[in-house]
Amino acid sequence: MTRTLLLAISLSLAACSGDDHPSPENPRQTLSIPETTFSGEYSAEDFDLAQPVDYWEIRLGAIPGLGSDEFERLMTFDASTYEALDDTQKAILEETTVLDTGFGAQCRPLYCPVYAVFLTGFDAAVIDSDALLLEFFGDIDTEAELLVYLTYAQNYKEQVRPLAFEANTEGYRVHVAWDSLCLVRGENLIQVSPDGTIETLEELSQEETGVCV
Repeated sequence: MTRTLLLAISLSLAACSGDDHPSPENPRQTLSIPETTFSGEYSAEDFDLAQPVDYWEIRLGAIPGLGSDEFERLMTFDASTYEALDDTQKAILEETTVLDTGFGAQCRPLYCPVYAVFLTGFDAAVIDSDALLLEFFGDIDTEAELLVYLTYAQNYKEQVRPLAFEANTEGYRVHVAWDSLCLVRGENLIQVSPDGTIETLEELSQEETGVCV
């Protein structure tokens, strides 16, 4: 009787122990993937900024060292708002540029800064770092802010493309495609906190590309 009882206990413990080690026969349940996709089209009202501004835009600057202050507008919000600015305000915007700093970068293997400029009255200011962008947003608490932050300003991977998201009590859970721009790319499920902190929740896929940019 005692030997039978000990054998039953041993088998029970072995079964419980087996649950702690995933296998093809007993895989762990993965987290669900968010289903809400990013619209990609936003107006000024889609941002909950820390302070009111008359107008702002995101730009791609020229390659430093070429002596050019030209830029390309990557994202603008409400063309009618820009058109409503007077000529002096528009001139101030055009003259407010950066040459070699930004909260993001493009043009690899060279460098072009990604930065923002905002206008309040007749005063313009540059946002050219992650810290300044987060200060401008306050908390990341809208879809539009989440997309801008992950696309241009995060320090998570060299290149991130947000695919889908869902809000939760800790911020946002986001499905992203990422690229190291050198040999490896993949998709992850991440958690983005209101202060911009990013945590990997699950690595969904990864593949070698054989290419470095």
